Amino acid sequence: YGYSFWDAGFKASELFQARGWTHVVSDHLILSSMSMSTVVIGVSTACLGVIVSEVDGYSFSAAHKPLTSAFLISLLVGYYLSSAFLSIIQGSVSAILVCYAVAPVDLHANHPLLSKEMKTGWKQF
Repeated sequence: YGYSFWDAGFKASELFQARGWTHVVSDHLILSSMSMSTVVIGVSTACLGVIVSEVDGYSFSAAHKPLTSAFLISLLVGYYLSSAFLSIIQGSVSAILVCYAVAPVDLHANHPLLSKEMKTGWKQF
């Protein structure tokens, strides 16, 4: 709509307050689940790094503790890569909420089944 980033965020906040959706937006459910997923993926990648280091004999560093190095390097790689990819999903969910708040009629006109599912979900709040 041609607003600056700051103004667009302020207008979205006003829209959520006007519709009574502030508790849904401030719930942080998506943020919590994505953060937990990032940690699980990081630890899983770290375990895989240790398995590769142990089974294959591949050394991740020249340090005296190769398993610790394998764990830490794999943990960081898994954590940061999954964080980058899952932040895209977080942004997508936020965009869907704003788009639905701005134009629920347009969603119904173009995608009536998805609109019905969204309305059913919002009735729970």
